Amino acid sequence: MKNINRKTRVFLGVATAISLASAVAGMIKVRSKYKKQDRFCEFEENAIETEDDIRFWEEEYLKEEEKSEEEKQQEFRELSVTVLDALFKEVLFISEKVKSVEEEVKKQSEYKELLEELERGKDEIISLWEHLEALSNMREEHIIEKDRG
Repeated sequence: MKNINRKTRVFLGVATAISLASAVAGMIKVRSKYKKQDRFCEFEENAIETEDDIRFWEEEYLKEEEKSEEEKQQEFRELSVTVLDALFKEVLFISEKVKSVEEEVKKQSEYKELLEELERGKDEIISLWEHLEALSNMREEHIIEKDRG
């Protein structure tokens, strides 16, 4: 039984190796075929794109040259207004954040003041309690002395 399993494993292993080798060989063959075709296509596409790019940039340059000085200034003004508007919005946003932080700081300082006041009140209560205790002890001593005397 072990010999049959071993022979079957060897057979399956060899068959798998052969099929993988043939698949890899086929993939390499197809890949090299497409690489040859792509080289010629890429060269032609690049040449066409380059000519189109040159025409496009020439047209853009001519359009810019045709614009009058006034149009250029108007375009610059519009761009400046857009940039300043964005900057203003950013400054407003930062200002709102600063205000909210200031409010938080004020709240924290108020809480701190309240805590300090509570601490002082606690100290006063403790000192009053000690004073009350001392008075109570004095009264008891005074009552004891009256009873003796």
